[in-house]
Amino acid sequence: MAPDAQLWSAFIGFAAPPLIAVVQQPRWSSTAKTLVMLLSSVTLGCGSAYFGGQFTAHTVGGNVLIVAIAAGSAYQTVWKPSGVAPGIERATSPKPSRGRHRSCANQRRRRCHGGWWP
Repeated sequence: MAPDAQLWSAFIGFAAPPLIAVVQQPRWSSTAKTLVMLLSSVTLGCGSAYFGGQFTAHTVGGNVLIVAIAAGSAYQTVWKPSGVAPGIERATSPKPSRGRHRSCANQRRRRCHGGWWP
């Protein structure tokens, strides 16, 4: 594997956590988050090998490992402590609903949308 392909894979792995955070949700289990990271690493490693013109089993495997290790270590040392990746996860997650209207939940025994609130 050429050193240039390894460096590109390491750079892609370092830059991947904010992109992965767009897909991940804070309410997911750690297993689900790990699977998303691994699938992203496989995709990015294959893309790095393909666009580098070295799409062989050896190169793809090496690129996937480099991307996965770089993404995991960058997330734990840079993106998570800085709050960037968790902030992206919160910003791109659907907000929990509190009923149809906030005012409906705060008022008791008021007819709202065809039903009575207890």
